[in-house]
Amino acid sequence: MSIDLLIARLPKPPRKATARSGITRAYRSHCPHCAGHGLPLSIAETSDGRLLLHCFAGCEPATVLQAVGLTWDHVLPPRPAAHHAAGNAGPAAWGALFSALDALQQAHCALLAACTTAEIDTEAALAALLNAGSSMERVRDMARRAAREGGQA
Repeated sequence: MSIDLLIARLPKPPRKATARSGITRAYRSHCPHCAGHGLPLSIAETSDGRLLLHCFAGCEPATVLQAVGLTWDHVLPPRPAAHHAAGNAGPAAWGALFSALDALQQAHCALLAACTTAEIDTEAALAALLNAGSSMERVRDMARRAAREGGQA
């Protein structure tokens, strides 16, 4: 476990701290980088194996790890192979994409109306707006197809 590797390299043993929701183990310790007053370093491990570090004296987590000869590669849990291959971030991501496309469409319509009713009468501006609208529709169609096919668009 990544937290065990870090704890083993600390110059002084840490004190156990209260584990909050989603945290399996928590400790407070002297910071190996700044040796701050008291126990400024908070160390925790989440239920999915991630390491959380915070030095209340202001040290960056990477600097704390470096002080004990570690990097993030040493302490981050390995990612499952499916994580890289999935490609589809799930329904929440598609919902956010559709929301962003709706906002883009509303902005496109507003700009198009402004260009056709105001004194702005340049063909280039209208052509650009029409192209943006066309592109937006293509992205929307692709997103719909990907959502229907489970991310295999």
